[in-house]
Amino acid sequence: EKLEELWSVVASAWFEEGRRDDDVRLVRLQPASAEVWATASAGKHAAVRALGADHLIDYRTEDFTDHGPFDLILDHAGGAHVLRSLDALRPGGHVTTLLEPAPEAVARAEAAGKSLVRMIVTPDRAGLVSLGELAAEGKLDVLVAQRFALADAAKAHHALESRPIGKIVLTP
Repeated sequence: EKLEELWSVVASAWFEEGRRDDDVRLVRLQPASAEVWATASAGKHAAVRALGADHLIDYRTEDFTDHGPFDLILDHAGGAHVLRSLDALRPGGHVTTLLEPAPEAVARAEAAGKSLVRMIVTPDRAGLVSLGELAAEGKLDVLVAQRFALADAAKAHHALESRPIGKIVLTP
């Protein structure tokens, strides 16, 4: 029952065989029991901790691979970072990447008995309606860094250069 409640597009990206995947046991049915490590520059640590991170690594001065092994890693950097993420996994661990992994990374994951999948989320009406319902019910928080009128799209683009925590939103 709890698994059905927590199952999502993100969870399905982690477990290639869906709910029947042997490694679905990695899904923590009590999210409060998960130990979350996050990488961020030191100036963003307070904000990332407020989002729920238990441990923070300043990627400018520390190597996250020194803190493993990890069960799951969500990689949004790609490239050589995926290879380093694979090295930081426990045996049988999972890396989910937002970018297309290089053939070398796929081969290394397979040889090591680790999982490497690319998470691709295609927006669809039903999914967006579901996200809207979750937000309306207070079950989904969207962190908005700044809002800009559509006419100020150039300013919004400039704001992205500061790498804000949260989303930049354009409004009509």
